[in-house]
Amino acid sequence: SYSIVGSAATGSGLSNYSITYVDGTLTVNPAALTISVGNASKTYGASASLSGYSASGLVNGDSISGLSLVSSGSGTAAGVGSYSIVGSAATGSGLSNYSITYVDGTLTVNPAALTITAGDLSKMAGTNVVLTAYSAFGLVNGDTVSGVVLSSLGVTAGAAPGTYAIVARDATGTGLGNYIIRYQDGTLTVTAAPTLTTAAVQRIVVTAAVPPVTAAPPAAPTGGGTAPVGTGATSSGGGTASGGAPADAGGGGTTTVDTASAATGEGKGVSGDALPILVSGTDNTVYSQIQMTTDPIKGTQNDERQQ
Repeated sequence: SYSIVGSAATGSGLSNYSITYVDGTLTVNPAALTISVGNASKTYGASASLSGYSASGLVNGDSISGLSLVSSGSGTAAGVGSYSIVGSAATGSGLSNYSITYVDGTLTVNPAALTITAGDLSKMAGTNVVLTAYSAFGLVNGDTVSGVVLSSLGVTAGAAPGTYAIVARDATGTGLGNYIIRYQDGTLTVTAAPTLTTAAVQRIVVTAAVPPVTAAPPAAPTGGGTAPVGTGATSSGGGTASGGAPADAGGGGTTTVDTASAATGEGKGVSGDALPILVSGTDNTVYSQIQMTTDPIKGTQNDERQQ
C-alpha cells in the first residue's frame, strides 16, 4: 500500500481557504503468475528426474530460478500408471509481487520390456516329452516369473522326426503387470529312433524271473546204443544223439536247449529267427536269452552275464 499525498490545489477563490490535505492509499495488488509443471515419463524400474515447468504472467524482468517438484511415481518401485507432479516453493526475482498458481504435471510410468524365451529341447521319435524350460530377461525390482504355459506339436510319441516350435504364453508371477511381455519360441527337435538290425544288434538278452531249472540226470549209455530223445544224455560209444541234447554248460552251469535245436543242426533257424535258450547258473538264477543271429550262442553262464 502506498500513500497518495495531495497538495497545491488550484482553482477559483482558494485563497480564501485554509486547506488541509488528507492522504489517500494506493494499493498495489499482486499480479497473477501461473507456474505449470511439465509432464514427464519414465520406464518401470527407472527413476525420474523432474525439472520441467513454464511460467505465465511475469513482468518487469522478474524471473523464476528454481522450483520444488515432487511425485510419488518418481521412485524405481512405482508401478505402471500416471502420477501427479506437484510444484511448489518457486524462487527467483520479484516473485513477491505475484499471486502464484501452481498447475500439476503428470508423470507417466510406462511398462518395462520383458522377454520370455522357451528353452530348446530334443527327444527321440516314439517318446513323450514334458516341456518345462524357459528363461526371462528384463525383470526388475525383485519381480519373478513363476510359471509359463509351454506347448508344441512335437511333444507326443506320434510326432514324426523334424523340428517343432515350442510356444510360450500366459506367464504368471509377481509384478508382471508392469511389463510388456514378448514371448520367443524355442525349438523341439525330434530325432528318428535307431533301426535295430541283425548287423547292428547281434544279441538281445532279456532278463526274466523264471523258476530255477534243474536238468534231468543223464541216462547211462549202452555200448553202441543211441541216447534216448530228450533225456539230456550225451552220446557215447559211437552212438548218435537225436532230438534235443544239452550242450556243455561250461562254468558249472547247465543249458537246456529247445528241442527244435538238434545236435544235427536241423533246428538252426534262418536269419532273424529267435531261438529261446534257458540258462541256469550255479546260483540257481535263470536267464532267458533271445538269439538274434543265425549262429546259435552258447548258453553258458560265462558267456551271458547277468543283466
